[in-house]
Amino acid sequence: MKKALEDFPTNFSHLTERYSLFTLLLFGEAVIAVASTFAFNKISIGSVLFFLLVVVMFLFYNAVYKSGIDRKKSTAGLVLIHSHYFVFVGLGLSIVLYENYVNGEIQPLFFILCLAASLVCFLGGSIVNMVVYSKREHNYLPFNSKSVLYFVAWIVASLLLQDFMVPFLFVNIVFLLFLLYKVKQELR
Repeated sequence: MKKALEDFPTNFSHLTERYSLFTLLLFGEAVIAVASTFAFNKISIGSVLFFLLVVVMFLFYNAVYKSGIDRKKSTAGLVLIHSHYFVFVGLGLSIVLYENYVNGEIQPLFFILCLAASLVCFLGGSIVNMVVYSKREHNYLPFNSKSVLYFVAWIVASLLLQDFMVPFLFVNIVFLLFLLYKVKQELR
C-alpha cells in the first residue's frame, strides 16, 4: 500500500483545504452551542468567555493551518487524515463540555478531566500536523516539551479554580492564547 501511495500522491493542498473546511464547519457548530448558553435578554459573563474560548481555539487551528503546514508537499497525507480525527473529537467534546459547564449541568472535576482529554486531542492533533508537515526543517522537541509543562500547569490551575466558573474560563482563555503565542513564535 505504501508503494501505491508513493506512486500516486494526493493533491495535498486540496486535502488540507477539505479537512480545514470540515473543521470550520465544527467551529460553526461551536458558535451555535455558544448561542444556546445565552438566555433571553440576559448575557452572562460565562457565555461571553465561552465564545472567546471558541474564537481562541479557532485562531489556534487557523495559525497552524495557515502558517504551519506546507500544502505543496508531495505526500499521501495519511498523518493529516488521522490526526484530524483527534482534532474533530477534541473540538467536539470540548464544545459540549464547555456548553454544559456554562449551563451548570456538569460537575467541575469531571469537566476538567474530560476537558483535559479533549484539549490533548485538539491541540495534539493540530501540533502533530504542524510538526509533520512543517514548511521548514526544525527541531520541535523543545517546543513540545515546554507545551507539555504548560499543559500540566493549566491542569493544576484548573483544579484549583474548578468551583469558580469565571476565573476558570478566564484561565482557559489565557492558556490557549499563551499556547497560540508560542506556536506563532515557533512558526517564524
